Amino acid sequence: MDKDGGVIIVGGGVIGICSAYYLNSQGIKVTVLDKGKIGHGSSFGNSGLIVPSHSIPLAAPGVILQGLKWMFDSTSPFYIKPRFNYELILWLWKFMKACNQKKANKGIETLVKLTKESMSLYEQMMDANPDLDCNFKKDGLLMAYKTAEGYSLGLHEAKEVSAHGIESQSMTSQELQRFEPGLRDDVHGGVYYPGDGHLDPYKFVSQLSNLVKSKGVEIVEDTEVQDLIMSGNKISQVITSNKEYAPNWTIITAGAWSPNLSKKIGAELPIQPAKGYSVSYNRTGLSVKTPMLLSEAKIGVNPVIDGIRLAGTLELTGIDSSINEKRVQAIVDGAHQYLAGDSAKFEVSNVWTGMRPVTPDGVPVIDRIPNVENVIVATGHAMLGMTMGPVTGKVVSEIVLGDPHSIDLIPLKFSRF
Repeated sequence: MDKDGGVIIVGGGVIGICSAYYLNSQGIKVTVLDKGKIGHGSSFGNSGLIVPSHSIPLAAPGVILQGLKWMFDSTSPFYIKPRFNYELILWLWKFMKACNQKKANKGIETLVKLTKESMSLYEQMMDANPDLDCNFKKDGLLMAYKTAEGYSLGLHEAKEVSAHGIESQSMTSQELQRFEPGLRDDVHGGVYYPGDGHLDPYKFVSQLSNLVKSKGVEIVEDTEVQDLIMSGNKISQVITSNKEYAPNWTIITAGAWSPNLSKKIGAELPIQPAKGYSVSYNRTGLSVKTPMLLSEAKIGVNPVIDGIRLAGTLELTGIDSSINEKRVQAIVDGAHQYLAGDSAKFEVSNVWTGMRPVTPDGVPVIDRIPNVENVIVATGHAMLGMTMGPVTGKVVSEIVLGDPHSIDLIPLKFSRF
């Protein structure tokens, strides 16, 4: 590859910045373009949980029945805003077709490989760059179950991922109280995953961005890509609101906005934007010390960001950054069902919403766009974008360089849909 033309990365979240990190480490000229500020999209307010344990795809057996109960309830963990939209209907059809055990098993296998490799890369990255002060810790994750039914399902899921090397430890209610006193005593049981971790997502992305910038990567903020110009079967120009570029490669890492870019070169990417929320508390009235997922409520808990951060819900609304107060209250109310403390003292310090890119089968796309030689798309990580940032960046660099792939790319193909 002619390195002089360089690589344009469109999107400055965790996937784009990790791609820049690995490409730059191989001597490639890299420019990152972001329509806003680096790390201020979905990488800003998410839970910050690094969770190989959470490798069961969204499209799984039983999800359709549960989803039908939830999908039109605006306070439920999974909500679809009623509207007629052809792309949403097509996505839901493909999603339903993926909700079977055979595809779920393949999805689990793929996601476990990606997430475990990504955790290893996080550790290598932190060791190689001790100045990355982002509160990274590999000290496990606790899945808390309010009900006996939820706990039974949790044990089944632990068994599923254990077949792929994910270790876990089940806990009774009494064992939970000793392990995490910040839980209410009526939480039924839990499963602890020692191989998981957590960090401050914004600190990680912003500091890694500063690191690659110091090593020669050009970071261009507040610049929107307006068009991608084809010449033959290659992109010859990237037209932005500020400048035109002529890269050797273009990498689309724009999350939920990636389909809008792929359409410019005639490629339909089946991604739906799934809105998530986070609520940050100060520590008054709360004494949680363990990163958790409150299972039935689908709420993540990270105790190291802004005091304590709660993140959750999946809302298929299209691109929509408005805050639905009912959804926020559902997170607050859901958390109170698990967390001990005087709820009157729970003081909310920040509310955030962001768009997560979701594929119909719950597995990301990391691949060249078919029939276009010099474009790679890396998106569709759903709730695991932060978890899979490093491995995605490494795979992107391997495709660009033509190096042997560290991960089987067939399950990640653009054309599988």
